[in-house]
Amino acid sequence: MENKDIHIKRLLKKFFDGETTSGEEDELYCYFDQSNIPEEFKKYKPVFSYFCNDISKKLNTDLSGSKDWKQKKSGNKLLLYITGIAATILLLIVVNPLLKNETPYKGSYMVVNGVKTYSIDNPEEIEREILNEIYQREKELDNIELESEK
Repeated sequence: MENKDIHIKRLLKKFFDGETTSGEEDELYCYFDQSNIPEEFKKYKPVFSYFCNDISKKLNTDLSGSKDWKQKKSGNKLLLYITGIAATILLLIVVNPLLKNETPYKGSYMVVNGVKTYSIDNPEEIEREILNEIYQREKELDNIELESEK
């Protein structure tokens, strides 16, 4: 019994110096949880009783006894899930046009009188106008050529 008291004294000194391991602290908690302890150690019983009982009860209540904690945890998972989906959609919207290096095809066009035209209602009429314009220019060139020869 005397060896046990010496061992407990040594553990108490280490405990109050902050040098005990978790196992040694558990040993002290168990020792002071007993009902028959020597008179010289009774003054430490309330301290270790608090560590052994009150703190563990408080921790258990705070962590597992609260329904709000479980709801917050599941709410955080849902928020994380929704945020992930939103980020993925946003990424697809932003990156998708960058991946396509093609410009959309707007169809054939022609330039008529300096104006780009995409739709042609009557191509035969435009062809006649172009040929007439070419004929007129050739005629002017021929006239210029004849004048220069004189």
